[in-house]
Amino acid sequence: MKTILIAVALMPFAGLALAQEEKPAAPAAAPAAEQPKEKPCPSCEADSKAALVGCVQNLQAVTDAYKAAYEGFKKWTEESSAHVSDLQAKSDEMRKKIQENEASITQLKLDGSKAAKAKLKELEKENKGLWKVNEGIEKQKKALCGEISKATALKVKEFGRTIGESLSSAQAGMK
Repeated sequence: MKTILIAVALMPFAGLALAQEEKPAAPAAAPAAEQPKEKPCPSCEADSKAALVGCVQNLQAVTDAYKAAYEGFKKWTEESSAHVSDLQAKSDEMRKKIQENEASITQLKLDGSKAAKAKLKELEKENKGLWKVNEGIEKQKKALCGEISKATALKVKEFGRTIGESLSSAQAGMK
């Protein structure tokens, strides 16, 4: 019988350097009473019912390490998602303003008066600036996703090491 140990090591991303400004944490989507309670891991219900006996009790540390990895990764992905979401919201805001300006530009082109032409140039200039800001936001988002990707690899290795240490300790206690 072969035993396979899969070490999923994903810990909160520590150095997420994102933007020049910090925003307060977003409020929860819905009160906890309205959200269905998630199990922390697929087999946690079974884990809580079955008591480990004998030498297998030593493996509880490995189980705990896996649970910590799961919870840590879940928290990290939520934090990372919030950072990406902030940038996405800024980008969406820029695009919405650009669309509004484009609609106004079309109306002004149909008007043809001198005042309309002046306003038209003003809106076209504003749109050009908005596109530059949006391109900067998209570059930030791409850089952030690259940082998240690199950090994920490091955290996986770190969790793998932690779970491996738990396993080694458990195996030593089983001898």
